[in-house]
Amino acid sequence: VHFDGGNSYEHAYGSWQAVFGPNKVGEHRLSFKDYKNDRGRRATSNVSEWLALLAALEWLDLVQDKQTHRIEIFGDSKLVIQQLTGAYRCRKEHLRILRDDCLIVLNQFGSWTATWVRRGEMVAIFGH
Repeated sequence: VHFDGGNSYEHAYGSWQAVFGPNKVGEHRLSFKDYKNDRGRRATSNVSEWLALLAALEWLDLVQDKQTHRIEIFGDSKLVIQQLTGAYRCRKEHLRILRDDCLIVLNQFGSWTATWVRRGEMVAIFGH
């Protein structure tokens, strides 16, 4: 799974792509334009990254046999990757909630890894 999230002045967005072997299984671009946190603020770049990852994992949860697949996650947000793996603490509660939601889905699969990749790899995949 490759995921990417971002933020512009006008709205937040996210993308994800799931690939199994040589076949691309799913790819989606998302808008978080209407997302508001509990304080009424729009999605930040970090929130957009987490939401894109969560959307991909929830899709995989619906379409895949969880016990037979190893999930490999790739993202260019070092913060998200490190918080997901536990290398960094997740200090902000709203990010902890999103991380925990991702971990709930991930822990239903056989195994998983998360790897940080350079921004250029995301640009090559998603075009942004």
